[in-house]
Amino acid sequence: MQRKIASVFLETFLFYSGFYTPLYYLGHNKLNNVAEIIKLILRDESVHGTYIGYKFQLGFNELSEAEQADLKMWMYDLVFDLYSNEESILMNYMMRLVGPIQCLHSYATMPIRR
Repeated sequence: MQRKIASVFLETFLFYSGFYTPLYYLGHNKLNNVAEIIKLILRDESVHGTYIGYKFQLGFNELSEAEQADLKMWMYDLVFDLYSNEESILMNYMMRLVGPIQCLHSYATMPIRR
């Protein structure tokens, strides 16, 4: 079950976050061909995530309430760890790209709500 959770997280929000910039440019009518290819990739990956998520739901519904609660806690811990990792990577990239300006420092020190 944990592998299915990790797979859905990896094939959905972590994978999609890497395509923000080309899709941003598509929204501004730039890099149209590249963004169209990326949209096709994202559509394919969403099918994978949906299928694995469905298989997870079937197994999850067979667990006891205590097992479901434990798995939910593990799932939330994992997603917050993955989010924190992505945020750290983004902040390191931004600090190298534009330097340590005050607005980035303010953002970097904002607490994550759980």
